[in-house]
Amino acid sequence: MHGPLDGNPTPINIGLAVGGTAVGLMLTAYVGVKSRAYQEEMQQSSCAPGERVRLIREGQDDYGTAV
Repeated sequence: MHGPLDGNPTPINIGLAVGGTAVGLMLTAYVGVKSRAYQEEMQQSSCAPGERVRLIREGQDDYGTAV
């Protein structure tokens, strides 16, 4: 910085700001694409009835009792 830029940090600051902005935008785009793919995958996999089992049974009050 002291030699070729004559002590002016502005070009370095601009470069770091542009680089940080680019990395932030790329990460945001990556997360957006992956979240959409995940949501589509979950919608397709939840279409099959019977794969999920109810954990709470309605109408039974004997939980934890010995009959």
